[in-house]
Amino acid sequence: MRSIRTAPSVVAVVVAHGFRPLLGSDRLAAGASAPGDALGDGEAGLCGAHLEQVIDRVDDLLDAHDADDVAEIVAGAVDAGQASVEQAIVFLNVAVWSGTDKGASMKATLDGWVRQADDAVRLGIALHHECYPLPTRAEMDARLSEIALRFPEHRAVCERHIADRPAS
Repeated sequence: MRSIRTAPSVVAVVVAHGFRPLLGSDRLAAGASAPGDALGDGEAGLCGAHLEQVIDRVDDLLDAHDADDVAEIVAGAVDAGQASVEQAIVFLNVAVWSGTDKGASMKATLDGWVRQADDAVRLGIALHHECYPLPTRAEMDARLSEIALRFPEHRAVCERHIADRPAS
C-alpha cells in the first residue's frame, strides 16, 4: 500500500496515462447538460477500452489512498495544473462506482463544496458530478438559486439541476 505522501505522483500518472489519451473532446464545452454527461456516449465519450483504462486508473488511486473519497486529491490535481476540471469530473463520476461505499463519502465532500461555494474549481466539479448536489430538493433549490446569482458561469447547470430533479 502506498502512502498519502505519494499523492501528487499518483495523480500525475493517472492524469498522464488515464485522462489525456482517453478524452476525445471537451464534453462540457460541447454542451453536456445533465449529471453524468461528462462521461458521454458514443464517439465523443468514454467507451470500451478507454473506459476500462479510466476505471483502472481510478482503482489505482483508490487503492493508493485506501479511501473511497478521492475528491480532494483530484481537485488538488486541477489546482496544480495536472488535470482539467472536465477530466476531474469524468474521474470522479467513475470513482463513485468504484469505491466500497457507492460514493457516499465522496458525495459528502461534493455536497460540502456546494454548500461552501467558495472555490471555483471544487464548485464546478461538484455541480457537474453525475449525482444531484445536496441531499434534498429543497436544500438544492435554495443553494443553487444563490449560486446561480453569484456565479453566472454556473447559472445554466444550476437551472438544469433545479428543473430536472424530481420532488424529494
